[in-house]
Amino acid sequence: MAKALPHFPPFDISNEPGAKGPRWKKYITRFKNLMVAMNITDAARQRALLLHYVGEDTNEIFDTLPNTEAAEDENTLTKAIDALTVHFEDKKNIVFEEYQFRQARQEEDETIQAYHTRLKKLAQTCEFADVDREIKAQVIQHCTSTKLRRKGLNDPTVSLKDLLDYGRTLELTETRIIDLEQSDKAVNKLRHTTGTKRHFNSNTRDNHMKPNAVPKPTQGHKKHNDKKETEGKPRKSNSTCRNCGKKYPHDGGMLKCPAQGSECYNCGKFNHFAKYCMANLDKKTSPGLDTLIENPLDALVYANLAMIVKVTKMFLLSPYSIGNNHSKHPMFKVRVNDTWLDLLADSGSSINLLDCKSFNKLKPRPTLEPTNVKIYLYKSDDTLPILGKFTARVETTDTQTIEATFYVTEGTGGSILSWRTSEALELIKIARPLITPTSDDRVDQLVRQYDDLFHGLGKLKGRQVKIHIDETVQPVAQPHRRVPFHVRKQLEEQLEKDEQQGVIERVDGPTPLGITHRCCTQA
Repeated sequence: MAKALPHFPPFDISNEPGAKGPRWKKYITRFKNLMVAMNITDAARQRALLLHYVGEDTNEIFDTLPNTEAAEDENTLTKAIDALTVHFEDKKNIVFEEYQFRQARQEEDETIQAYHTRLKKLAQTCEFADVDREIKAQVIQHCTSTKLRRKGLNDPTVSLKDLLDYGRTLELTETRIIDLEQSDKAVNKLRHTTGTKRHFNSNTRDNHMKPNAVPKPTQGHKKHNDKKETEGKPRKSNSTCRNCGKKYPHDGGMLKCPAQGSECYNCGKFNHFAKYCMANLDKKTSPGLDTLIENPLDALVYANLAMIVKVTKMFLLSPYSIGNNHSKHPMFKVRVNDTWLDLLADSGSSINLLDCKSFNKLKPRPTLEPTNVKIYLYKSDDTLPILGKFTARVETTDTQTIEATFYVTEGTGGSILSWRTSEALELIKIARPLITPTSDDRVDQLVRQYDDLFHGLGKLKGRQVKIHIDETVQPVAQPHRRVPFHVRKQLEEQLEKDEQQGVIERVDGPTPLGITHRCCTQA
């Protein structure tokens, strides 16, 4: 009863030519293992299975090869394998193979064992007299471990096996040290966090302490305390400054904090930003802290923050004061494509900004294009996440229609029209100062008055030019420079052009000779 043949992949001949020979040898080794597993010992059956498994492309090549039929005393499988091996193997270039071996360097994330295996594979085609010696030299020269390189240089008699064992020991030790240090950091962080009591005052920040960090000076701290902290050695910490939101401690002490001298638009105090204000103000008079922190775009409108958009230059969006009465802001009904939206006309903005809430209202929803625009909060390294941009038709109730580009950001903080778009839609008017006449206007007036003098090539006729010559220098006769043949045509065209413009004049004879009379002396 016939049995189903197991699956075995065909030989791929579509890869680069230089790799077919080594891949064919691996393929034959795997095929012989399959024959042993299937307990097939007959050479004719093995040859038939080989031609069946290698695939149609290899079979077509085999049909074109000469001397593929085995004699009576020859093994038919060996004959077929040898014929295909000769076809797939390229002519070996020892110089190039050695060059590839010398260029093999250990990668940053590659273990010493993997690097050794790669070198052994490259050395198979180099025909080295002593393979271990060459691999050892390559490991010492191009390994990433300085300790392993020092070991190989200090002891020239060390064997390749001992060198590799030492390298594996170094890698294992380094891995264990990293695991132990990370474990210690996690334990220390847990102890500091659970063992520190945090006290907050609802009306002040003076009693606020950060766990596992240098005590934070108050916002109204005296100058001598700042100076003392500046002179002291700063401690390393991954904490965040409660005043500006950046890494704490600052280089140079609290005097280098970006929030120093800034007035909070939430509580009116100094030395901290409104986004990080901890004052418990009445929510009826100003938006709460959660509103400011939840969405950076809300902070732009309600917390008097400024935004900077950077593409190739900086764009500044003007801030707005805090207040719950949103009707004071210039909000307009604007139609984007076929959807009406409430947008804020900002005379200080250079871009059109849509939040996700407004973008999701658009029907049909436009396709976003990738963009490199980055939006920064004022005096901050935090950027607003930009999802993309799109171009849409914008119109108002006054039938003003233009094309504008919108940038879409995450969140639901509101949408903004730039000053260019707002002015084009006649939503706002930009008052421009009158331009007073300057000296440039006088120059333009003279150019228009004497227009004929500012065209063509300027020249002065009827005047003899005096060439200043240093009489103390002995004159030297220079030979005539021959014009290269390939530029003679261009030279003739230039001479013709200069003659037409009056720069030069044609002469029919040579330049008059100036004879110098020498004084005769009596003998």
